[in-house]
Amino acid sequence: MDATLRDPLLGRLLDGRYRIEERIALGGMATVYRGVDVRLERPVAVKVMRAELAGDSSFVERFIREAKTAARLSHDNVVGVYDQGTDGDTVYLAMELVPGRTLREVLRERGPLSPREALDLVEPVLAALGAAHRSGLIHRDIKPENVLIADDGRVKVADFGLARAVSTATTASTGGLVLGTVAYMAPEQIQQGTADTRADVYACGVLLFELLTGRAPRDGTTPVRIMYQHLNEDVVAPSALRPGLAADLDALVLAAAARNPQDRPADAGEMLAALRRVRAGLADAQLDLPAPVRDAVPQARPAGEAVSDGAAVPDGDAAPGGDAAPGGDAAPGGELGEDRAATGGRSAPEGVPDGADSAASPGSEAVTATGHAPDAPTTVVARSASLPVAGGETHHTRPVPTLGTAGAATSGPVVPTAPAGPRSLARNPLTWVLAVLLVGVLAVGGWWFGVARYTTTPAVLGVERAEAERLLDQAGLSVSWAEAYSENVPAGLVIETDPEPGGRVPSGGEVTAVLSLGPERVTVPDVTGRPLEQARQALTDARLVPGTEREEYSDSVPAGSVIGTDPEPGQQVRPDSPVALVVSRGPAPVDVPDVVGEPLLQARQTLEDAGFEVEVAPERVSDTDVLAGAVARQDPSGDGPAPRGSTVTLTVSDGPETVEVPDVVGRSVPEARAALEEAGFSVDVVDLRPFGDGSVQTQSPEAGQRARQGSTVRLFAF
Repeated sequence: MDATLRDPLLGRLLDGRYRIEERIALGGMATVYRGVDVRLERPVAVKVMRAELAGDSSFVERFIREAKTAARLSHDNVVGVYDQGTDGDTVYLAMELVPGRTLREVLRERGPLSPREALDLVEPVLAALGAAHRSGLIHRDIKPENVLIADDGRVKVADFGLARAVSTATTASTGGLVLGTVAYMAPEQIQQGTADTRADVYACGVLLFELLTGRAPRDGTTPVRIMYQHLNEDVVAPSALRPGLAADLDALVLAAAARNPQDRPADAGEMLAALRRVRAGLADAQLDLPAPVRDAVPQARPAGEAVSDGAAVPDGDAAPGGDAAPGGDAAPGGELGEDRAATGGRSAPEGVPDGADSAASPGSEAVTATGHAPDAPTTVVARSASLPVAGGETHHTRPVPTLGTAGAATSGPVVPTAPAGPRSLARNPLTWVLAVLLVGVLAVGGWWFGVARYTTTPAVLGVERAEAERLLDQAGLSVSWAEAYSENVPAGLVIETDPEPGGRVPSGGEVTAVLSLGPERVTVPDVTGRPLEQARQALTDARLVPGTEREEYSDSVPAGSVIGTDPEPGQQVRPDSPVALVVSRGPAPVDVPDVVGEPLLQARQTLEDAGFEVEVAPERVSDTDVLAGAVARQDPSGDGPAPRGSTVTLTVSDGPETVEVPDVVGRSVPEARAALEEAGFSVDVVDLRPFGDGSVQTQSPEAGQRARQGSTVRLFAF
């Protein structure tokens, strides 16, 4: 039966939000699924932690803290972290789903790239790391599997903030082991278990070397051999493996991959600036140097890859059942591969026996790991410096590689073209004596490097700084301090050490201790009166989440602006807490008084008392029903509501309409009456005809005056 059919998470809805649709990758840390955010209706990648990690409360707390830190890192070249949560016993991350493939798949398919292509791929990786380093975040696990190339050509860096959380959990459960991919780990990560921005720079230098040459600079067949090379051998110039590469490219790689951290660029931003200077100084012919035929470049499987049972793949790096990396076929029993010829490796350097390729020296922790192959889990290697370092210390000299007649690098011992035939130890007793002596020397060396020069980190969790310093000083250890917020540990007490209590640390070495700042709280900003979008941004800038929104009427806050928040401004809350917003709808509507027919002054007072502004129209109108000086019209009318504070326009009456009085003097009474009535007047005749001929002698109002239609004109006739 297909394993996916037995996966209980398929079809499940995590936290009522993320529907799990398809398993797309298995790894030593987590299983990655394709899912859907049903709330926002968008595809997501859901990374579900392994049960043994999810059951570790200290891991979960650190994982949540690191995930939040990564989520705050917003950059175009970083795979976004959308959400983190727990659903029962399931601890998960919801992340951006990037359709495409990993850089490892590109290397497997194409081998070495042109310098232009290599720089085009490393530049966005450095840009992403530069943003992280400026924010105080270190990746710790840069490798081709964690560089994604989207279908649209965008380059994205994955798993920010996760390596530290997982490495601590793994250390606690494996007795002093650190997590990482050996081929890309900086020497200080291997020897001291510490990492800063320059460890990421080192990994980028190794990555650029691999893109230019088609192989990693460390060619050991086991993690132990590769760790030895990290500690004791300088990286060769890429041009030693690929003649024709520009000297500036060699210099960039060698500076980034220097064994001494002080010799590297300080952070990714500094390396990015150096990369851009190198690119600007190269001619097109140098940038577009054709990739060599793949058979001309040693196509070893990725350095550090060991053969395993094939049961796991890196977190998010390959789908179940995917192709194995070249040379990475599974072997029964999970034995570590020892065939140097298959990887183009050199013989073991002086001080490392041939058998060191398959086992750690005496006294070291077990090496339970593979390298960085896409179908192998991320490597777990011994934190203790159980690898012999030539001369008793790490040297930082960098010999200049020379080219032999065939163009291959000739620094270091040369691998014979054919293995010498085996000799019988029984025929030479001296060989037995030397072998016994060698075993004794190795046993003593292993005891020293693996046990004797180490001490145990004292338990200082939960104590004050002064007491922690005293205990560490008694153990012969120095301390560097960091600070972090904690919901559980009061301010001023130690919440974490690296290595953890009981972990191994070189005698006289340094322990990093983290002092609690107490619960982290942020202040709810005062966004009252701000437009809604500005208020949302202010909450986001304060590391809060804009919450629910409801509308209310307000006489003092304009519509669309914020009336208040819940919690109220000034309150202290946890980061990422939701803050509800009350948004103004403007003033509440009120009924408009009807003032038509009222004198203007009285009408104005009535409207202003009701909360309205009053405006008088400049033109008056005639109205037969409204006296002059009274309100003839209003807008809005007095038959409905309007927002309080809005304006009501009043139009004043000029009284009834008037017409000019016709001149009827001298006319006969019937003629005069007809003319006046036609003009709209009533007629009143005072007849004095016994004293005259009966014509109109006078009229009132007089001719030419204006009078209201319907009014009476008096005629005097005699």
